[in-house]
Amino acid sequence: MSAILLAMAACLTMANPVTAASRHTMVADRHQVAHRVVWDARHRGGYELWSSTVAGKNKVKLASSAKGYVANLALSPDGSRLAFAPDFHARRSPLLLTRSTGGSVVNLLVRHRRFESIGSIGWSRNGRRLVFEGSIDAPSTGSFYPTYLWTIHADGSQLHRRALLDSGQGAGVQLYGDLWWSAAGIIYSDGIDIRLLREGRSTVLIRRGHQMYISGNGHWLVFRRFGRNSDSQAIWRAHPDGSHLERLMSWPETPVGYDAGWVPNYDGSRLLGTRVADLGQGRTETVTYRPHSPHHPHVFEADGAAWTVDWN
Repeated sequence: MSAILLAMAACLTMANPVTAASRHTMVADRHQVAHRVVWDARHRGGYELWSSTVAGKNKVKLASSAKGYVANLALSPDGSRLAFAPDFHARRSPLLLTRSTGGSVVNLLVRHRRFESIGSIGWSRNGRRLVFEGSIDAPSTGSFYPTYLWTIHADGSQLHRRALLDSGQGAGVQLYGDLWWSAAGIIYSDGIDIRLLREGRSTVLIRRGHQMYISGNGHWLVFRRFGRNSDSQAIWRAHPDGSHLERLMSWPETPVGYDAGWVPNYDGSRLLGTRVADLGQGRTETVTYRPHSPHHPHVFEADGAAWTVDWN
């Protein structure tokens, strides 16, 4: 196991070294909300995570690697910390945490069991715990990489398995978008419906909702929703209890052509996404726009490809 960890450390070229989380590291402080944008500026393989203010000021590199890729970025509710899980196509996936303004990078799973892969990541309301989708190897059960919902404290302690998502014996649940640990339970989308996990029991919260993203203050879920006949799609939003369900725009009206084109900011007043600006050059633009005014987006100046983006 130590050889695997050393190999992973060698392939990482972080802005700051990866360390194990301590009891007093990366736990939420009581301070004002940090409104940050974080993005992956990779060009040819690997990843390069950057952060700046929403106005594009105070840009700082958070982490980088010549190998692997990052598919999910999860800013804490107050915007002060970033959780991400690089995929190195290796036998052990890390869950990394760093401050959104730069600093050391810690691996929350360094003292825990081996995870084959980590998917969606989310936070608790107070920013002290995380929930994530994790696959493990379980040959003794005859399963190939069963996937569960897990929770862990932001200091790397108290790892708990919460619910089985996929037994690893066939087509199972694959999560899409964010996770949110609300007062009522863990909210997630299984690609078909938005569901609520409470005390080990999963129930439907909003039908036909998927690819869900949550505002930093936890007041809004923004998601894509199929029509009743499954041939029409639109972007909707609702409160985490399923109330105030509101249709924002049809799918063709979004100003971006990317699947994560409706990530809400802290209060849900604006959405963020990435679109192709120059197909021949492969150049992209990160844009923000008001939920009810999708045809007048503002271009955010993010370096690199910036396909993976989050903000608060």
